[in-house]
Amino acid sequence: MNSLNVENIVDVQISVSKTVASATRFGHMLIICPAPKTPGSASTPPVGAYSALTALEELETAGFTDADPVYGAMQMVLKANKLPDIVYVAVQQNTSSGVEKISETLQRALDYTNDFWGICPVGISNSDLQALSEANEAVTLGTMLFVGTTAIGDKVISGDPERTRVFHQTQDTDYANVGEASAVLALDPGSATFQYQNIPGLASQSLTQSEIMAMDKINTACYVNLYGNNVTYGGKTCSGEWADVVLFKDWLVDRIQRKVAELFIKMDKVPFTDTGISMIQSCMISALEEGRSAGGIADDEVQGDVTIPGYTTAVPRGSSLEEAKRHQRVLENCTFEARLAGAIHNVAVRGTLAS
Repeated sequence: MNSLNVENIVDVQISVSKTVASATRFGHMLIICPAPKTPGSASTPPVGAYSALTALEELETAGFTDADPVYGAMQMVLKANKLPDIVYVAVQQNTSSGVEKISETLQRALDYTNDFWGICPVGISNSDLQALSEANEAVTLGTMLFVGTTAIGDKVISGDPERTRVFHQTQDTDYANVGEASAVLALDPGSATFQYQNIPGLASQSLTQSEIMAMDKINTACYVNLYGNNVTYGGKTCSGEWADVVLFKDWLVDRIQRKVAELFIKMDKVPFTDTGISMIQSCMISALEEGRSAGGIADDEVQGDVTIPGYTTAVPRGSSLEEAKRHQRVLENCTFEARLAGAIHNVAVRGTLAS
């Protein structure tokens, strides 16, 4: 069922300052895969929602077998500590002139639902991975592409996109990108980083220190053993931005949009007065407080006699607004500034010992 796009009502944009360091969709993923190799007489839906509890059986009914990449990918999903309720699967369609453009596959999935944040391609060609990354950057909804690669030290995606995360895997059938997405999407946005996370069902990768550093230099993550624990290493997207920051930003946009939209739905009218404007500001503050509770926004901090707030908000006075804007019923210049809580990934310790 189609629904009104909330971006048409509540336009929220957040930029992450380089000087300062839910919706259900944030727990859901979309797997993009080739058509079944031997579908038999089965009817394969171009896009489908598969229940995690019966996903393998549903895939078999749709014509997939254990020889198809999506089957192995779904097995990786089912190894997660916390299972999603559903997993979306979009099939790159075969046509009379070859396989369709991967951008068409992604758009078909977006037309079907906007209830996912992570996008995991499996069994897709490298050229299509590049095209998929470029298409994903243009998605206004805000999604993250998780790409798996067996390359070491070589970029599989060019252009340094902010919304593509590349993860090393020993072989394509490891489905490490799917495993990582399953692990991190189960965590509340703002509560965790993408680094030092365990991926159930994935073996640690036999990499030298120089190989790990070479991949880290080009923002490719990997899965290593650290003091007997298998953990992800490298928490950035291709652009060099922290992946958890991208996730939290998208989540915060969603929370503000939803709270303002809920206000419009609940109230018979939100007046274009200081009273109505303060209601909008309260929605902003409520979302920011949720962001602070989640761990994404910093607490207020005291430096000497000065308190540095974790966030501030500002809205215009009703009397200061132009009559043309009031006639259009568009409230502009509602702003906030927030400090990210960030995370510690590396520590430098220096000390001395004295006899």
